[in-house]
Amino acid sequence: MKRRTLIISISSLGAVALVAVMLFAAGPGGAFAHGRWAGGGGWGGPPGGHAARICSERRDARLDDAIRFVEAFASFTPEQTGSWNALTAAVKSGSAKIGQACDTAEAEGRPSQAPQHLARAELALTTALGVVQEVKPAFVDLYGKLNDEQRARIDELLDRKHRYRR
Repeated sequence: MKRRTLIISISSLGAVALVAVMLFAAGPGGAFAHGRWAGGGGWGGPPGGHAARICSERRDARLDDAIRFVEAFASFTPEQTGSWNALTAAVKSGSAKIGQACDTAEAEGRPSQAPQHLARAELALTTALGVVQEVKPAFVDLYGKLNDEQRARIDELLDRKHRYRR
């Protein structure tokens, strides 16, 4: 049972660390896409699709739930705990930046011309890059302090999650 708990914890750790990285990975329009590429419940997704989840008021609550889940099961060493805390702070800061970008996009309204669509894509991609640049150092620091089994679980999680894209 302990091994199963470790696997769940490390998988969740990887998921939390990747939240900020994947939030805007929805393509050129990212979270701010409109029209048929924004979702709307297609392919079994929720109404509003990716944008609805990213820009929802529940974004921070979902993030906090994921962090609490990892903390409930992970047995971090004191050195790992400091790095974990830095990572969660970076992810939460990234979520705040995403919220600001969502507010900006909402205030601007739906793009009606090609230059506006490009500006919206630029906002999403610039925000995403900023979040990645903020989260990556904290994630790399924590990853370097994990033991071999913990690192292998995160590596496996990332490899498994994206197999369908190959």
